[in-house]
Amino acid sequence: MEFKDLIKNRRNRLGKTLEDVAQVVGVSKTTVQRWESGNIKNLRRDKIAKLAEALHTTPGYLMGWEDDPNDWERIGNEEGIYPPKDYDGNYEEYVKYKVLQEQDDTINEYYDTYDRAIKYLKDVGCQVFDNHGDAITIITPSGEHLSADMNDLVHNFQLYGATHPGIKKLIAVHRTELLRLDEEELLRDYNKLNNSGQNEAQKRVQELTEVPKYLSAAPSRPIFVDFYRLPASAGTGMWLSDEIKECREVPNTPEARCADFAIPVVGDSMEPDYHGGDIVFVKSQPSIDEGEIGVFVLNNESYIKKLGKNSLISLNPRYSPIEFNINDSIFCAGKVIGKVQ
Repeated sequence: MEFKDLIKNRRNRLGKTLEDVAQVVGVSKTTVQRWESGNIKNLRRDKIAKLAEALHTTPGYLMGWEDDPNDWERIGNEEGIYPPKDYDGNYEEYVKYKVLQEQDDTINEYYDTYDRAIKYLKDVGCQVFDNHGDAITIITPSGEHLSADMNDLVHNFQLYGATHPGIKKLIAVHRTELLRLDEEELLRDYNKLNNSGQNEAQKRVQELTEVPKYLSAAPSRPIFVDFYRLPASAGTGMWLSDEIKECREVPNTPEARCADFAIPVVGDSMEPDYHGGDIVFVKSQPSIDEGEIGVFVLNNESYIKKLGKNSLISLNPRYSPIEFNINDSIFCAGKVIGKVQ
């Protein structure tokens, strides 16, 4: 449909006169009439914006770049919205009502989920401070100060809420680029299972990964990851700094595709799994589960260790656990997910 037809049809649908449109745009009735007849085809940007305002639509629609956002008949057909058989009102008004109602329901569900997430945190002994638009501050029962984004909190509670996930898993940053919609649905189904069911699901997935025909082929494009030149200690600790980071190409493997950065290992405290000189892949996340291996920064020194209860544990029995307490500065840089082969 041409520009002249778009504006004329839109004006007639709204029941507006030429004078109505002209007054909002700041032109004469004759000018609007010439637009609709096609005698004037070029409009200044400011006039297009005002014309869109007068016709309750967008400049993009008038220019033919996008569909009319207020075309409720089109929206109803595309979304499959149909009134009941005994409905005798205007179809477009019905579609508009249903779409806006769905938007309201989505918003209400969002805030209801947020309220339930906050209640969960308080029930497990946290103090929660809503900073009204900024990050939510959380003080755990052990006195640790954490922060959470509202959207991450809502998203994670939808995924994990029924399983009593623990504080750090609930506030973890959601990496949308790593989870597709079908993966989120699979995770929701997994979380509906009890412990026995989840164990069986894990076993079955592990069995499938050992059958080559079920494995996805690695893409041919190269993989580049951020690489820390100074290592994470598998011994007594080393400094981890963004100032000593570079981008490096690594072999294309599933671990490399999931990694956020890579870091070399120094020392022998994580033998036999990780040796000095190994390069490990790390997925950035603010916490890991007890028993998992991660990269930690404790009092400004970085370590690759297994997380214990208030301690960092070496795999090599010659090394004692590194105990930490509430006065120590510690954060998790990420989970170790593999190493460069």
